[in-house]
Amino acid sequence: MNKRRTFNILRFIAILAMVLTLFATTFMLIQSSLSGEQSSAVSGAISGDRSKEVVVEAEQKDIPTKKLVLTQAVGYNNEPIKPNITYVPSESTDREIIWSIKDYWYPLNEHKDETLATIDEKGYVTFYHTGSITLVATLKSNPKVTASCVVFSNGPSPKHITSLTPVQKEFYQGEYSNFYLKDQDGNIVRPRDYTISYLHGNIIQLDSFKYEALNIGKETITFAHKDLKEPISFEIEVKENPNFIPIQKLKGNPKLINENNEYRIKPYTRFSAYDLVSTEPEKAIDTGIFTFTLEQEKGKKILKNNDSDFISQDVGTAKLKITSKIDPSKSVTISIIVYIDPPEAIDIIPSSNIIIVDGLYSLKTFGDNGYYVDDVTYEVIEGRATFTGNKFRAKSLGRLVIRATYNEDPSLYTEIEIDVKLFKTFGQFIRKILGHLLLFSTIGFGFWFVYLFLFKKRWLSYILAIPTGLALAGISEWLQLFAEGRYASWTDVFVDFSGYIIGIIVATIFLLLIFLVAKLLHKFDHLYSTFNLLSYKTIFSKTDKVFSEQKGEDIKNNQEK
Repeated sequence: MNKRRTFNILRFIAILAMVLTLFATTFMLIQSSLSGEQSSAVSGAISGDRSKEVVVEAEQKDIPTKKLVLTQAVGYNNEPIKPNITYVPSESTDREIIWSIKDYWYPLNEHKDETLATIDEKGYVTFYHTGSITLVATLKSNPKVTASCVVFSNGPSPKHITSLTPVQKEFYQGEYSNFYLKDQDGNIVRPRDYTISYLHGNIIQLDSFKYEALNIGKETITFAHKDLKEPISFEIEVKENPNFIPIQKLKGNPKLINENNEYRIKPYTRFSAYDLVSTEPEKAIDTGIFTFTLEQEKGKKILKNNDSDFISQDVGTAKLKITSKIDPSKSVTISIIVYIDPPEAIDIIPSSNIIIVDGLYSLKTFGDNGYYVDDVTYEVIEGRATFTGNKFRAKSLGRLVIRATYNEDPSLYTEIEIDVKLFKTFGQFIRKILGHLLLFSTIGFGFWFVYLFLFKKRWLSYILAIPTGLALAGISEWLQLFAEGRYASWTDVFVDFSGYIIGIIVATIFLLLIFLVAKLLHKFDHLYSTFNLLSYKTIFSKTDKVFSEQKGEDIKNNQEK
């Protein structure tokens, strides 16, 4: 093989190395700029990890359920109704429930000899008539953990209703009781989720499925629903009540409210606002005809309300104003204070069962009463980790021990032992190996060869390649600071640069093997002299020009000798 052909082959390899190195470097920089979700998608596509995470050596920690909360549910006859269930703590893993029904209630006692509702093993309730039941959920592993709620059927679905008639058309001022309609087939209808409009608005009002007779007069009421073919109207009358006694004063119910007008309850406690208020005189007939105005702390949802029924959720104080609808000048404001008792023991639960180096995780501490405790201080007892509030990053592999101390009682603390791993999923393993070590090995391999081809002083390839690799590793992590869901890590800089150095070592060995083979084939001088012709000056020059200039230099050198 002549030198011209060898030179052209080496030049093609040099240009190919430059293109591939540029491509690999560009890919690395773009990948570093992607968000966490986009980066995972790219890595998942490359690794084949396109669906679920494959957990490596995961150990599921069993977290017992300490409390159940059921939320009132409403539906129609012959349609499954599923109440919402909340597990406390929310991270609990023990969730096998036994469902049961008690306390059947039939409006107007109709169909009381027939089955009102049934329930399946998943907690779905099916009603066959209008009414309500008390649904009970019991934790199978611990029957002492139980909760209940009322589930209502409003009657037949509006899709099947063509007419509505009130069961009662005449009322007396100050009355407050249940209000029912009947459809064309005589089935009882509770107008709970209908849109109700009034001709006057100050004579009678319907609240959920109850009526409030406010003032004497006649009122035309119109019921509408998205599933009704057309709105339905009828007239009712409020008559003078000889037994009407107006309210002189509203106050908190002394059985529940203390002298400071405070009602103190714990989280996940359900109560009716009507139970919190009493009147002077006690026999005032408009008791129960109220509006309720709730004011909560900014950023908190201390109470969740459904008409006049409330359930406490977050710890804090809410203001509940109760006002008479008949006489709006009569009102009382009650402070609803939601609190938890100081725990006698606490337990830490991490946000993930698998903790990896440099991953961002959070810790939650719960008391023995099942409630979340935020007044704790976290510290590292063994291992290395950094903390910001309840969020932490493990900085080294192996055993990590974290302690949570209750601030109000420093003698109360607990510890959790965490096994810190290098990878959480197979996709993450591929991302680290491919996205860091292998990718930077390829870049290191390419840059070393590019510098080797471009500079006649071949030792410059090491001097230039090493700082280039360190700069690229730093830039890669720096770009991740600006990508959503990504973070920079000195560990990754080290992994990147290590991969880059490995690439240089592999490239060096590869070149030595080529020259060794050339030596064995007695082509060493031919390959070496041709290789020396390559530089940044000759790589894009014409072959004839390169050899012509080399021949001139050889003649000049011989003359000088």
